[in-house]
Amino acid sequence: MQQTSSVQPLSCDEAFMDVTGLGDPDEIASKLRAQIKAETGCTASAGIGPNMLLARLATKRAKPNGQFHINPVQVGILSSLIYFLSLSLFVFPLHFVSV
Repeated sequence: MQQTSSVQPLSCDEAFMDVTGLGDPDEIASKLRAQIKAETGCTASAGIGPNMLLARLATKRAKPNGQFHINPVQVGILSSLIYFLSLSLFVFPLHFVSV
């Protein structure tokens, strides 16, 4: 891989790449997607995030043939929302029955 030596393959068409300290991750993803298109004729989606889970979620948001970046501000907002929602479950407990 020309972008980084830190690649974790997941399947025949999916992998995580650690591009920490290698430049702008949006630019790296754009160049990689263009390279994939030029060399294979296939389109590619890219998700960018501060960890593997959020990068994976960003990829889902980027499909098809797009790119999405979850930045630290969005992570903070999401964390706060999850925290307050979890508190509300203690105040207003939900009860489910499966039949």
